[in-house]
Amino acid sequence: MVLNVVAIVTPAPGKESEVEEVIKELTANVEKYEKDVLKYKAYKTTNAEGATEYVFQEIYKDENTLKEHGVTDHFKAIVEKIEEGKLLAKPLNIMKLEALSGYDGR
Repeated sequence: MVLNVVAIVTPAPGKESEVEEVIKELTANVEKYEKDVLKYKAYKTTNAEGATEYVFQEIYKDENTLKEHGVTDHFKAIVEKIEEGKLLAKPLNIMKLEALSGYDGR
């Protein structure tokens, strides 16, 4: 069964451009190396306080694919860059979604 995930990334003030570069690197590597990740797309938004946030929309083939994603070399390298550069204002907010209602498209 496919697994839908949303992840919210809140950059530290002044670190937005560095976070964007890290996101671009990560999304490119996921597309290239993780064939069972069905969708991995990052969006930029402004939260209620006026701060920039990035929202990932992710669809995994299954729970195991999500687990594998978290231990890839490219994911671990990104986590290291984020930690070393103190790029985030708060920890990642990762949410596994359960469909309730609606449709996927027309």
